[in-house]
Order: sequence, then structure tokens, then C-alpha cells
Amino acid sequence: MKPFAEPSWKLEFSLSTRDSGATPKFVLSRPQCPLQLLTNHTPLTPQAVKVLSRNRIRRYTAIAIMTRAQQTVSIGLLVTSLYLSLYLELIPLPTLISEEIIPVLPFWALVSFGAYLLFKLGYGVFTFNDVPQAHAELMKEIDIARADLRTKGVDVD
Repeated sequence: MKPFAEPSWKLEFSLSTRDSGATPKFVLSRPQCPLQLLTNHTPLTPQAVKVLSRNRIRRYTAIAIMTRAQQTVSIGLLVTSLYLSLYLELIPLPTLISEEIIPVLPFWALVSFGAYLLFKLGYGVFTFNDVPQAHAELMKEIDIARADLRTKGVDVD
């Protein structure tokens, strides 16, 4: 028996429209796995499929899928090792590239990332949806609060 053979997790999502609302259903299964890894240490067989709630999927997903932090650290280490191998000339490149481009590459990446974030912020502001109902509701709440403060003797103007 191989305890950690290649992972073959299967995550299914279905949306049931019973009654008035839609209720999501998550199914997490691992066929042909005699190990006792998930769901209160019950063994998973090819026939056993456990329906999990949203919170339990988050808790058990870490077994099968990398978290966002792990992905970020992995990509950061990959990029850093690639840059160091270029900077320390472990990978041979033409002299012009290794002396003039590689040393300023981190600064270029930082400026490009900043430009990307500014573009993303500007695009978000440009495509921001106006909600007139929320504005009217907020103005009514402000009027109610002003009236309440005036009855308590606070000058609001």
C-alpha cells in the first residue's frame, strides 16, 4: 500500500434550487484511497463520498491544494533564484545584457508593478458603478440622525 501515491482528489460543486433559494453542495472525494485522512478519520473507499460544508472544505483543501501564501512564496523563490543565477552569471548571457540590463531588472520590475497597480486602481475608479438607491437611503438616514440630534439639543448644521 502506497500511503501518499499521486493525489487524485475530486471536488464537485452543485447548486440545488429547492424551495425558494439556491443551496450550494460541495462534495470532496478521493477514489481508491484506503487511508484515514479526512472527515473524522473514516476511511475513504471508491464508494464513499463525503458531503462537506463550506467551512470544512476550506479546512481540508490544504491537504490537496497549495494555499495562496504557499503559491506566492514558491513563485517568489523561483523568480529570486532565476534572477540570482542571471546576476551571478551562472547562466551565460551576452556581455551587454549581463552588465547593463540584469543589474537594473529588479528596479524595472518594481516600477512596472507600480504602474500595473495604478492602472488597476484607475480602471476600478473608472468602472465604479453608481447606486442611486443607496444614496437615497443614506440621505434618509442622515436626515433621521439630524432630527434625532436636534431633539437632544445638539446643533447640527
